[in-house]
Amino acid sequence: MKISILPIFSWAFIITILWIGFILAISFFETPLKFYALLLTVPAAIQIEYVLFHALNLVEIIFAAVVIGAAYCGEGSKKTTSLTISIAILLTIQTAFLFFLLDPKTLAMVHGIEAMTSPYHIVHMVIAGQIIRMITLPAHHIMYIIIELVKVVLLVALAFSQIQDLRDKINQIIKDEIEKASHSAW
Repeated sequence: MKISILPIFSWAFIITILWIGFILAISFFETPLKFYALLLTVPAAIQIEYVLFHALNLVEIIFAAVVIGAAYCGEGSKKTTSLTISIAILLTIQTAFLFFLLDPKTLAMVHGIEAMTSPYHIVHMVIAGQIIRMITLPAHHIMYIIIELVKVVLLVALAFSQIQDLRDKINQIIKDEIEKASHSAW
């Protein structure tokens, strides 16, 4: 019966690692690179990002549900529980607050309605002979990026905490089995 707890911890750890990978791949790799493609128009790039970030958000909600369920059912440490709660709060802020603020401006830009009054500004720079297209970002967008960074740091800490919880659980099972074996030998 005690061994049945182990898969919960291992699944939560796997989901946490996948979650880190999704955020790093989409938020910090794919997104910035897209804006270096000069043939991709800014409205098209922003529309792709809109779809990608909403899909990522849905995946993150599913990952959070699994990790929260594992923390609840698997008797994780206080550290694991507090990290899980902190990450869930950040995800809730992104989903309920920041998407609410960013979506109307994003959709307006996609449809060309707010191109001139948008807080996003396109800046072309020449670096080492290459034309680099950069976009300045409004405060809410910067807040979203900061939350993504903090979330990744917390997810890495959570992964280490989950590993420690797994080690503790395995050690307890081994200790219990040794104790049980020593009592039955008498």
